[in-house]
Amino acid sequence: MAKEEGIPSKFEKAMAVAAFTLRAVVVTAAISSCPNSAFAIPLQWTLNATFDDGTAVGVFTFDADATTITNRYPTFKITVSAARDPGHERLSEFVYEPPGAKALEPFSDALHLALDQIVAAGNLELTLTLNFAQRLTDAGGSIGVEGGETVLDLGSTSGRPQTRIITEGSAVSVVPEPTTLLLFGTTMAGLGLGARWRRHRQNQN
Repeated sequence: MAKEEGIPSKFEKAMAVAAFTLRAVVVTAAISSCPNSAFAIPLQWTLNATFDDGTAVGVFTFDADATTITNRYPTFKITVSAARDPGHERLSEFVYEPPGAKALEPFSDALHLALDQIVAAGNLELTLTLNFAQRLTDAGGSIGVEGGETVLDLGSTSGRPQTRIITEGSAVSVVPEPTTLLLFGTTMAGLGLGARWRRHRQNQN
């Protein structure tokens, strides 16, 4: 049966769908390849750090496009396992996590992250400070980490905090490679187009 004038055939529709899919894949890959893009996806970083008497491990999210530290580090959960002074043994494994913990505003240049939490029951203030070897970006990678943790007894008259230093640490994040996204999208679009084209040929015969 002849195709009515002005009405696209199934094959033409399939071509249009495939072209749209391919354009979407190309745009997505282009955006992903630009770490400073306003559309870059915030990344989750994995922290592994060692103190002289314990460890700090966990994850945090970093968004390079955010303008405030609250939005720049919207989620985090870091567990510090370390020896404590007598009377603080229950803090031998302490978790920095919202809403109790908060990121401190002065460290907003992507080179530092300080997490602070008050433990009301123990009248303590704990602060975990991470100093990155280079600025965090939305491009991912592996970055060295220094810093440490302080535990301040707010009821003490000495005012001297208990301090431990990070002796070795890293923050690691991985993002999909744009070339991988492009290859996958192009392959899927090509397979769909090929199937439509074969059905179109069979219908013609």
